[in-house]
Amino acid sequence: MKLKQNHPFLKEVDKFALESALDNLNNAYSKYYKKETKKPKFKSKKNNIQSYTTKFTNNNIKVLDKFIQIPKVGLVKYKNN
Repeated sequence: MKLKQNHPFLKEVDKFALESALDNLNNAYSKYYKKETKKPKFKSKKNNIQSYTTKFTNNNIKVLDKFIQIPKVGLVKYKNN
């Protein structure tokens, strides 16, 4: 709670996105300290290649024609391959 007061950008995403980011960070450093991989690289909000990870609970994600509705983010246009 205090962390979100000091860093308001954390309120932009749902709790599952923050949990998965911390899990990914933990896995990256665990592998680094076991000498399995190189040092982790951090992503930037300004990077052109962006991703978002969340969990599907209580029908919180909806797929519409060309959009996906994500909690706290809203409608996001996607390209169907």
